[in-house]
Amino acid sequence: MATPASTSPTGLPPASGGATVVPCLLVDDMPAALAFYIDALHLRLVWASDAADAPVSVSDAARRADVAFGMLRGASGAEVMLQLRATLVTSDYLPAEAVAASPPVGSPFTLYIRTGVDVDAAAAALPPSVEVLVPPRTMPYGARELALRDPAGHVVVLTRPAADN
Repeated sequence: MATPASTSPTGLPPASGGATVVPCLLVDDMPAALAFYIDALHLRLVWASDAADAPVSVSDAARRADVAFGMLRGASGAEVMLQLRATLVTSDYLPAEAVAASPPVGSPFTLYIRTGVDVDAAAAALPPSVEVLVPPRTMPYGARELALRDPAGHVVVLTRPAADN
């Protein structure tokens, strides 16, 4: 039986303008993760909740230790979600094996964040606590990139497309 064009195989309507992939990174130290993504990368925390799913004020940096889940957005619209691993282990949201301890260093993927900012200036403004894996460089395809490691060990690459250089 053919699926009508107006719905997906799941029966849900298709996303307007196509699908958007938003990574959700499991972290073990939420305050450190928030400091990295907010203070170092200048993403904006647009929603946060505690372990009981109650909203946490996103304007109160002192409440970062209360955050169990956060949605962040960059000026370019790039989004990333952070989930405190310990809260998933004690919930029924995902099976336990899906939230097992992370590998010793990060995860098996690299998070690329396309940005319109000057990656050289971004690198110069990073706090000393941020681990720079590869300083800004121009890739063969023309993009200017800066590779970092977040506090949970994930590799994060800030990339400015070639057309913006």
